Amino acid sequence: MSDTFALIIGNNSYFEPFNLNNAIFDAQAIKNVFVNLGYDVVEYYDVDIAHIVEVLRVIKEKIKNYKHFILYYAGHGMECRGINYLPAIDCQLQFADEYSLSHQSIGLNEIMKILNENTENVNIVILDACRQEINERGVVGNSFAPINAPKGTLIAFATSPKMKAKDDGIDGHSLYTGALLKYIGSERLSVETLFKKVRQTVALLSKGTQVPWEHTSLIGDFYFNKGQMVVAKNLPYAENVIKNRLYNQLDEFGLLIEELASANWYRQNAAFPKIIAMIPNLDANQKFILGRNLYSMIR
Repeated sequence: MSDTFALIIGNNSYFEPFNLNNAIFDAQAIKNVFVNLGYDVVEYYDVDIAHIVEVLRVIKEKIKNYKHFILYYAGHGMECRGINYLPAIDCQLQFADEYSLSHQSIGLNEIMKILNENTENVNIVILDACRQEINERGVVGNSFAPINAPKGTLIAFATSPKMKAKDDGIDGHSLYTGALLKYIGSERLSVETLFKKVRQTVALLSKGTQVPWEHTSLIGDFYFNKGQMVVAKNLPYAENVIKNRLYNQLDEFGLLIEELASANWYRQNAAFPKIIAMIPNLDANQKFILGRNLYSMIR
């Protein structure tokens, strides 16, 4: 079991003209990274009103079993009378008011209450959302009410108060999530440094019209990738050959590699003729794993 629980939400299918194009695509990409990082992941897409309570219950019930909790949300965000909401897809946003939002949205204040009950955790909340403000006259701006992060929590917003987040921007993703994906797998990059790099990238690419913003009360350090995932985007090898602990093939070649890695001369000596005979038929991944094991033997 992992020590990190991640809950992913992506909402696209709002009523027009509020429907989004990339929120689910963004959420799925983040989910894939979290799975590769070894996190325990629960995912929700196009959350409707009927599933709001379920989402909150899952967070409340599961978070207490982990040291780290991450919430990633892509979709619309709304603020009304000082309360922040993540609307369900069947919330009538064009007629939204304090009554409809309170019954048809995931309340950020409800999530903060849960996190406030789990202050021994490291809690990361990532909100890739337009920050729209609602009052009696309807949608009048782009803002979230101020949020105080509970102890041990970092809240990351795709944009600063009164600024709008772009739904597209990098490789088919939103500008914010596209930047996040470029850094989140980087090994031993602290969470504060990571979000600083994301902020610099988004601000540069948007020419200053979108500047991500974080509020944090983190006390300890947190790294998304502490070395459990190898980032090898530019290498022509599969991830499971980069580190020996991930290579556990039980075919003939894999068993011979185990013999080479045994540190037992008799086992290694018996394996050499068989390995040499196989070399002309090895693929690039097998040659890589063979070369590294041979190098380890002569060091």
